[in-house]
Amino acid sequence: MNSREPVFVSSRATNESTAVDEAHLSAPVQKEGITTRSVILGVLFAAFASLFLTYDEYVIRSSYLNLSHFPLIAFLCFLALVVLNVVLGRLGFVRPLSSFELLIILAMVMAGSVLPTWQLTGFWLAIISSPYYFATPENRWEPYFHNYISDWLTPSDQTGAMTWFFEGLPAGERIPWEVWVVPLFWWVCFIAAVTLVSACIVVALRRQWTHHEKLGYPLVSVGIEMATKSGAVGFRPEFMQGKLFWAGVAIPFGIVCWNILTYLAPGLPAIPLGGGNVVLYQGAPGINLNIHFFAMAFGFFANLEVLFSIWFFFLIFILEASIFNRIGYSAGEGAYWSSYSAATGWQCWGAFWCMVFWVIWTARHHLKNIVRGAFGDASLAEDGDEMMSYRTVVFGFILGIVFILFWLHSAGMSYTMALVLTVSTLVIYIGVSRIVVETGLAYVRAPMTAQYSTLYVLGTEATSGASLTALTFTYSLVARGTGLFMPVLTQVGKVADVAARSRKGILVCTGLALFVSLLCSVWGTLYLGYAHGAYNFNSWKINSAAPKVLNDVVVYMQSPFPTDWVKLQFFWIGAGVMAVMTFLRYRFSGWPIHPIGFAISSTYFSYRMTFSIFLAWAFKWTFIKVGDAALYRRSRPFFIGILVGWALGVSLTILVDAIWFPGSGHHIHAD
Repeated sequence: MNSREPVFVSSRATNESTAVDEAHLSAPVQKEGITTRSVILGVLFAAFASLFLTYDEYVIRSSYLNLSHFPLIAFLCFLALVVLNVVLGRLGFVRPLSSFELLIILAMVMAGSVLPTWQLTGFWLAIISSPYYFATPENRWEPYFHNYISDWLTPSDQTGAMTWFFEGLPAGERIPWEVWVVPLFWWVCFIAAVTLVSACIVVALRRQWTHHEKLGYPLVSVGIEMATKSGAVGFRPEFMQGKLFWAGVAIPFGIVCWNILTYLAPGLPAIPLGGGNVVLYQGAPGINLNIHFFAMAFGFFANLEVLFSIWFFFLIFILEASIFNRIGYSAGEGAYWSSYSAATGWQCWGAFWCMVFWVIWTARHHLKNIVRGAFGDASLAEDGDEMMSYRTVVFGFILGIVFILFWLHSAGMSYTMALVLTVSTLVIYIGVSRIVVETGLAYVRAPMTAQYSTLYVLGTEATSGASLTALTFTYSLVARGTGLFMPVLTQVGKVADVAARSRKGILVCTGLALFVSLLCSVWGTLYLGYAHGAYNFNSWKINSAAPKVLNDVVVYMQSPFPTDWVKLQFFWIGAGVMAVMTFLRYRFSGWPIHPIGFAISSTYFSYRMTFSIFLAWAFKWTFIKVGDAALYRRSRPFFIGILVGWALGVSLTILVDAIWFPGSGHHIHAD
């Protein structure tokens, strides 16, 4: 990699902050091979993150640390590593890790943080363990869909194994690991195929996004900056210098420390971070005035146009939804993990599809060369410096898709439904990944689940009970519509772009971290379930979400419906509006509105985070427009300090909860 190649660029070259970011973060990273100690440390941090996340959520019940696309647990682990690296190196105990080694560990710990609890294992293990335990004569699960459940799909409760998982082991009994072996094996095979397909898509799009479109990757670029500025200045890393940095640390950390005092002395008034909901006028959805330091600080590193797009289209959504509410219009039933209403959700879903279509269309020449290179024309491949060869990408993608379709069909799903579900899922994965790397939003989710979309596109009148049952079990991988593995693998691709020499090795290390994290999170969840009783976790995923999606199977069987053309009308309206806005943006260089905010304007995260994004936009606009580029550059340490201060404050809260409030912790970082 050229020593002057930027590691952080804006998504649009005309933006004023682009030149600032390129100049500021175009730092060379030492080129070297992957070291044994970096891999070992990466595995250890991934395992620790997985086990700690599981224990924190189910036993301590404090903050949720892996709901964002740069998981807070990964940020904490990496921050601790960088600081310890400097301190131990200055004391002469170890040879300090290089920037390259730190980047390897960063990629591994980010990957290892996306599996536990809310992201995969929480929903997955909850759903596959629920069909027999929660079955009652009243909900009629047994006569409606138990016969459609394959023996290898869920663990059996014939010996009471699932009852023990939810209620705790009786005295003298051992954990019945054997009932889990077969279903976990086949599910892991399915998860591995999904991971393979995701990795192939990431590699296929990496060069297009990093080199041709020069997307910013703002989230992971903060971690890259911490790694490249990890040199020692005394006993502190380089990025932790200056009054602005420590002022940024002091604000969120001071607020959290004061609020901790109010836990121990309830008479003290707490400093509110949530401003409640503001309703602009009757019938309008509320605007949440929550101040989310993590989202706001990361948002500061995003493109100004994108930040404006997020809050602008959220206000448009408020206006549209309020009109529907006032006239009493509804497009039908909404769904779990989807948008505010069916009408706005399907509209955003159409925009989301249009966005992904444009992403693929823009990359069509690059993708065409990949396919041609894989099938013989090696001169077009240009894959010598990729994370995997393009031949592996193409054939890995094909084999992965074939296995996924065959697996779903073996679980009882028709090939038609399996194909629609798979395509919709990949649209979510690609769309969320694109939004994350272009906007730098720490919290992004799709406006629709692939399962809900598939149901209403195909209808249930001609759908078999086996297909509906199999579709419900795929909610195991829904991950709240956040794209599962692909967004983090996409960010790992940016790390690989910086560490050009060892890109293939980085992907292997990331896969190793994912595997270790999966083992640890599954073992930790099952062990704690049998030790404490999973129902006693009071986890929404276990106690509410899993029974809800299984109850829905019975509803769909009892009340079948055809393809919902009303919902699809809103889908095409959203796609059409998005297409027009995309055309205007790319046809007229001065077009002021980025369309990306439209695709996610009605999602839960937009509701929760838009005010914080607005604050990030206001700060950045002020620094760049009112001040100058140098003022923006000088302000960056302040917002990195906010990230560090918030991370330290959340850590202290978890420690206090573990000591004084075990089982009833404080969710100060809960989104």
